[in-house]
Formats: sequence, C-alpha cells, structure tokens
Amino acid sequence: MMLDRKKREFARREQEILQAALELFADEQWEKVTVAQIAQHAGIGKGTVYKHFASKEEVYARLVLDYAEEMLAVYGEILGSSEDPASKIRSVLTYSFKKFAEDSACMRLHFHCKQRSFRERLNAQHQRQFEALEQSFMTVVAPVLERGMADGVFLRRPLYQAFTGLEAIFEGTLLMIRNEDYLCMPADQSSISKETFIADMVAFMLSSLTGHIEPATV
Repeated sequence: MMLDRKKREFARREQEILQAALELFADEQWEKVTVAQIAQHAGIGKGTVYKHFASKEEVYARLVLDYAEEMLAVYGEILGSSEDPASKIRSVLTYSFKKFAEDSACMRLHFHCKQRSFRERLNAQHQRQFEALEQSFMTVVAPVLERGMADGVFLRRPLYQAFTGLEAIFEGTLLMIRNEDYLCMPADQSSISKETFIADMVAFMLSSLTGHIEPATV
C-alpha cells in the first residue's frame, strides 16, 4: 500500500512538472526556458525535476509523446468509424490542424521534435518510442488509404508516395498556420481566416488523393 501511494505521488509530481513546462512553453521565448524555471513554476526544487527527467529535452520528448498518444487515440476513433475513406481523411486532417492551431505549445514542440538533431540527442528508449508512434500512425491510416484506392475513390499509387505527399503538405500547412502566412494574400484578394485556410488546405490534400477538386467545408 505504501509503495502504491509513492507511485501515485511520483506520477502526480511528474504530471505537475509537465504541466508547468507546457505553460512556460506557450511563451514566445519557450526555447530559453530552463529546468530551474520549470521547477520554480511547479513549486518544487530543481533536483526533483531531475528525478523524473534527465534533461529539458526529455521533458520535450515526453510532452510530444503524450500529445501523439492523445491524437492517435482520436485518429483510431475517426478512422474506425463507418464513414467513407474520403470523409475519414477529411475529419482526421481537420482535427489535426485545429488541434495544432489552438495549442501554440503543441505546435512549437512538434516542429522542435521533428528535427533530426533533436532525435539523435535522445536516449535509445525515447528514440524507439518515437519510431513506434510514427509506425502506429501509419498503421491506422494505411488501411483507409488502401480501402480508398481499392474502391476507386483515391488514385492508385504506392502507399509510401501517398504518405509522403500528405506529410509534405501537412507540415507546410502547419508552418503557415504557425507563422500566419495564410494572411499574406495577393493584392487583388482579401485576407482569409484561419478556419477558411484550414478548410482550403484539407480540400487541397483530399484533391491530391482523389484526383479531382474537393469542396472546402468550414
């Protein structure tokens, strides 16, 4: 019983550290945040943080892994529904873009942890966790793409090509959302809202799969 209580206390403290880090990472100067500042924000000593995480980068990794697990669960629900393949992909993309757009810390950590240099600095366990999660995303999305191709809804192409194309557009769209570049429109066109931009990009990504123009839905 005593051991169980200690485990619960350890887990609770860990979540407090992660929450404190998230709140600090929402600031524009997030990369300058130190372990000491995380500890102070959580109301604990710096040594306590190091009992849970060996470095600030392990905090980054844990936050991103937790975000990914949460998103993967939502993906599973959406992609496991009875909707047609195109509707499933549309729902997943819309959810993903809105999730990142509404959470600045999530967005910043996503880009930071995508860097090869960051991954190479992680210990072997965290590297395996990232690799396993990426494989899990492919595992839940692949059947929907394959079903769409088999039904003639999506263009037939190698699966890796479909994944690579979607990821390239996805990452580019996230970057534009982060920098609010979608507001920089040609002089003869008025600016658009973030919601309209997301809907347009989702439609564009679907068009790359279906081979015909998909309507944007806000």
